[in-house]
Amino acid sequence: MIDITVRAAGSDLDKAIHLAREEIYDDTDEAFVKQFLSSTCYPFSQVFVAEDREGEIVGTVTWMVHDVFETQIILEVPIIAVKEELWRQGIGKKLLLDSLKQAKAFWALQGLRVVGFKVHTEEKNNDGPIAFYDAVLAPVTKVLLPDFWEEKGGTYLYHKRMWE
Repeated sequence: MIDITVRAAGSDLDKAIHLAREEIYDDTDEAFVKQFLSSTCYPFSQVFVAEDREGEIVGTVTWMVHDVFETQIILEVPIIAVKEELWRQGIGKKLLLDSLKQAKAFWALQGLRVVGFKVHTEEKNNDGPIAFYDAVLAPVTKVLLPDFWEEKGGTYLYHKRMWE
């Protein structure tokens, strides 16, 4: 595993957007990806990056507010991306778990307790993302929902409860 630091994207938001477009949305215009990530403003959307020792951004994750009830909050991960040549080196796991700790700490300061989060990935992504989520999020509830876009296939919804 390479040594990385997970931090809020801050002034590196454009680098995070570029990385997300390169690794996930390669057939989508970068301006559209930027608009998508910027459509929900901080703090309701928090972008984190994984930075290596040389200062290169090698991964990014976005946490968004999914729902709030009284003093409890559920978060959602619409985007997590790691440079493909660095997959299976522990970067995604560290990025997801360290950024979750930071997001939980932020929301605790606002008087809200993170009680769960959700992520989703398409069923056809069986070689990478599904294996990643199965390993990193266990134990987790995983449900296959029918696909909106095609007649066959679907999307896996991962629902993680955190009752600490």
